[in-house]
This record gives sequence, C-alpha cells and structure tokens, in this order.
Amino acid sequence: MVSVAQLVERTVRRTPFLDKALTDGIINYSALARIIRPQAEKELQKEVRENTIAVALRRLSARLQKSPILGRRVVVSLKMVTVVSGLWEFTYANSTTIIKCGEDLLGELTNFEKPFCTLSCGSFETTLLVSAEAKTIATRIFSGETLVSEFGNLVALAILLPKEAVKTPGVYYSILKTLAWEEINIIEVFSTFTEFILVLRENDLERAISLLREYLVSENV
Repeated sequence: MVSVAQLVERTVRRTPFLDKALTDGIINYSALARIIRPQAEKELQKEVRENTIAVALRRLSARLQKSPILGRRVVVSLKMVTVVSGLWEFTYANSTTIIKCGEDLLGELTNFEKPFCTLSCGSFETTLLVSAEAKTIATRIFSGETLVSEFGNLVALAILLPKEAVKTPGVYYSILKTLAWEEINIIEVFSTFTEFILVLRENDLERAISLLREYLVSENV
C-alpha cells in the first residue's frame, strides 16, 4: 500500500518546478499540504491529516536539498558557448530517399568554408537545421520529400561541455530547467558527445544568453 510520504513525493515529482521550489526553501509546507490533501485522501481512500503531509514535505525537502542533480551547476567557461544565427529548420517525413538527400546535401556543403548543418534522423521524421546560405541548396535537394514543418529566424546556442558530462546525471536537465523557468521556448535540441545545441527564436536569444551567463560557472571560479 502506498504511504503518505510516497504519495507526497510522487505528487511533487510530477508537478513542474515544485521540486526546485522545495529545494530552494520557498514553499509553505502547511499551505501546500492543504492543496495536496484532497488528492491524497482520494488516492489513499482514507482521511489524511494536513500535519502528516506537511511533515512528509519537510522531510522530502531536506532530502532534495542534498540532491546532486537539483543543485547542480554546470562547470563551463562562457567562452565555450557559441551562437549561430540566421538558421532555418526543416522537418521531413522519413522515406526511402531521405538518407540519400542528406548525403547529397553534406556533399555540396563541403564547398562552404564553415557550413552549419545538423541532420537528425528519427523513426518517422528527419529534421534538418542549416544556415541561411545553405537554405537554397537544402530546399532544392529535399524538394521531393514531404515537408512536415519549417521554421526560420532561428539561432543555435552551442554549449561545449566537458567530457565528464556524459557520465553526469542531470546536466541537460539543469540547463533546460533554467530556461523553462523563464518561459524561454526551445524549438529543437541536438547533441554530440560534448556539444549541447539549443535552437531558439532570435527574439529569445538575449534573455537566454543572460540566463546562461548567470547560471554557467566559469572554469576559473
């Protein structure tokens, strides 16, 4: 049978940002207990005291404050954050020719000095992110494919992470959480072994950079 403590933790975990608010100590336990109580009684099918829920919240908060994920700040130099603007994103339905189109595009982009091209193939769709100068080439090569969506006026924030990040739980979460808290929408996410690329609207760039400047910890600190 589920205990009050387990139910409280499950409620917190499935509520966006509530775990962070508990970690920061900005939650009134009694007030939150009053909100949780009706659902707790419904699920447990018995009367639950608000004080019992408040105690469970207080204990959970203490545990969350020791979490290496919720409190983690990414150790990255701001010099390792690159901005690429003027990007276009195209998503196509997968087909028997989609891979060949990708190969043709990469072949033609070898003539560019510093081409920006990211190709991500899923089970049903393929997303292409290219710089403005490669847009015409991309649309020509993929003209026979089924276009699902198209976005322009995008920027990419490429964050170069230390190699240890691949073995560190919560690194991506900590960055995405910071932007989501400020309601900055992320159009797309790409990654390589040490590079984490966030695709945003151009009008969100300034705020995103400002937040990352506050959040990312310089390697020299």
